[in-house]
Amino acid sequence: MRLPEADADVIIKPHQPEYHDNDEGCWSCDVVLTGTKGRPFHNVLVQLAVARCQPNSLADLSLSPVFRTDIVSLQPTGPSV
Repeated sequence: MRLPEADADVIIKPHQPEYHDNDEGCWSCDVVLTGTKGRPFHNVLVQLAVARCQPNSLADLSLSPVFRTDIVSLQPTGPSV
């Protein structure tokens, strides 16, 4: 898909967000990132570019403007105790 603001072709990785009806009323979804050969990333900085995708919309209107998230540090996860 063409991303006009980056003047580039991009690959879309759809995720189904969940709405949390709490005081903040926020949406979230889990995204799994893996490194080379399926190994997880640890202690790296990540910034996502997210957009709403509506594949059944009019031509060239299926992707909303892109929003860049804050830069966050990925921390290792371990077994829950």
